[in-house]
Amino acid sequence: MSFKNYIYTNKKQSVYGIMATFFGILSTVTFLLCIYGSFKVAGDPSADYTDSAFFALIFMIAGFVLAVISFFESDRFFLFKVTGMLFNVTALISLSAIMYAGAIF
Repeated sequence: MSFKNYIYTNKKQSVYGIMATFFGILSTVTFLLCIYGSFKVAGDPSADYTDSAFFALIFMIAGFVLAVISFFESDRFFLFKVTGMLFNVTALISLSAIMYAGAIF
Protein backbone atom coordinates (compact mmCIF):
# COMPACT_ATOMS: atom_id res chain seq x y z
CA MET A 1 0.00 0.00 0.00
CA SER A 2 1.15 3.47 -0.79
CA PHE A 3 0.54 6.15 1.85
CA LYS A 4 2.20 8.95 -0.08
CA ASN A 5 -0.82 11.28 -0.38
CA TYR A 6 -2.85 9.84 2.46
CA ILE A 7 -1.91 12.02 5.47
CA TYR A 8 -4.13 15.11 4.98
CA THR A 9 -3.73 16.70 1.62
CA ASN A 10 -1.12 17.24 -1.00
CA LYS A 11 -2.12 20.86 -1.59
CA LYS A 12 0.49 23.57 -1.20
CA GLN A 13 0.47 27.32 -0.76
CA SER A 14 0.68 29.32 -3.96
CA VAL A 15 3.98 31.16 -4.34
CA TYR A 16 2.27 33.73 -6.56
CA GLY A 17 -0.41 34.22 -3.90
CA ILE A 18 2.22 34.78 -1.20
CA MET A 19 4.00 37.36 -3.36
CA ALA A 20 0.67 39.05 -4.18
CA THR A 21 -0.12 39.28 -0.47
CA PHE A 22 3.30 40.75 0.25
CA PHE A 23 2.97 43.33 -2.51
CA GLY A 24 -0.57 44.18 -1.41
CA ILE A 25 0.48 44.73 2.21
CA LEU A 26 3.47 46.78 1.08
CA SER A 27 1.42 49.03 -1.19
CA THR A 28 -1.41 49.48 1.34
CA VAL A 29 1.00 50.43 4.12
CA THR A 30 2.85 52.79 1.79
CA PHE A 31 -0.38 54.55 0.82
CA LEU A 32 -1.39 54.90 4.46
CA LEU A 33 2.02 56.35 5.35
CA CYS A 34 1.81 58.80 2.43
CA ILE A 35 -1.62 59.94 3.61
CA TYR A 36 -0.37 60.33 7.17
CA GLY A 37 2.76 62.18 6.06
CA SER A 38 0.87 64.64 3.89
CA PHE A 39 -1.67 65.20 6.66
CA LYS A 40 1.17 65.90 9.07
CA VAL A 41 2.59 68.67 6.85
CA ALA A 42 -0.88 70.27 6.45
CA GLY A 43 -1.56 69.08 2.91
CA ASP A 44 1.65 70.38 1.32
CA PRO A 45 3.60 67.16 0.69
CA SER A 46 7.03 66.99 -0.87
CA ALA A 47 7.92 64.99 -3.95
CA ASP A 48 9.01 62.09 -1.74
CA TYR A 49 5.39 61.24 -0.94
CA THR A 50 4.38 61.24 -4.58
CA ASP A 51 7.36 59.05 -5.48
CA SER A 52 6.39 56.63 -2.74
CA ALA A 53 2.79 56.56 -3.95
CA PHE A 54 3.97 55.91 -7.52
CA PHE A 55 6.13 52.96 -6.45
CA ALA A 56 3.26 51.65 -4.36
CA LEU A 57 1.11 51.81 -7.48
CA ILE A 58 3.67 49.72 -9.35
CA PHE A 59 3.75 47.17 -6.50
CA MET A 60 -0.05 47.12 -6.44
CA ILE A 61 -0.29 46.40 -10.15
CA ALA A 62 2.34 43.66 -9.89
CA GLY A 63 0.57 42.15 -6.88
CA PHE A 64 -2.78 42.26 -8.66
CA VAL A 65 -1.34 40.47 -11.69
CA LEU A 66 0.28 37.85 -9.45
CA ALA A 67 -3.01 37.33 -7.60
CA VAL A 68 -4.87 36.80 -10.87
CA ILE A 69 -2.21 34.33 -12.02
CA SER A 70 -2.44 32.46 -8.72
CA PHE A 71 -6.18 31.88 -9.17
CA PHE A 72 -5.44 29.75 -12.24
CA GLU A 73 -3.22 27.32 -10.31
CA SER A 74 -4.87 24.07 -9.38
CA ASP A 75 -4.34 22.12 -6.12
CA ARG A 76 -3.39 25.22 -4.15
CA PHE A 77 -4.84 26.70 -0.98
CA PHE A 78 -6.92 29.86 -1.30
CA LEU A 79 -5.68 31.79 1.76
CA PHE A 80 -2.91 33.82 0.15
CA LYS A 81 -4.72 34.10 -3.16
CA VAL A 82 -7.70 35.81 -1.57
CA THR A 83 -5.74 37.96 0.90
CA GLY A 84 -3.41 39.11 -1.87
CA MET A 85 -6.36 40.12 -4.00
CA LEU A 86 -8.04 41.91 -1.07
CA PHE A 87 -4.94 43.92 -0.13
CA ASN A 88 -4.29 44.93 -3.74
CA VAL A 89 -7.91 45.94 -4.29
CA THR A 90 -7.78 47.91 -1.02
CA ALA A 91 -4.70 49.74 -2.30
CA LEU A 92 -6.47 50.42 -5.61
CA ILE A 93 -9.53 51.79 -3.83
CA SER A 94 -7.41 54.03 -1.60
CA LEU A 95 -5.49 55.35 -4.63
CA SER A 96 -8.76 56.00 -6.44
CA ALA A 97 -10.18 57.82 -3.41
CA ILE A 98 -7.06 60.00 -3.16
CA MET A 99 -7.18 60.85 -6.86
CA TYR A 100 -10.94 61.59 -6.73
CA ALA A 101 -10.57 63.79 -3.66
CA GLY A 102 -7.69 65.64 -5.30
CA ALA A 103 -9.75 66.30 -8.40
CA ILE A 104 -12.80 67.49 -6.45
CA PHE A 105 -11.07 69.67 -3.88
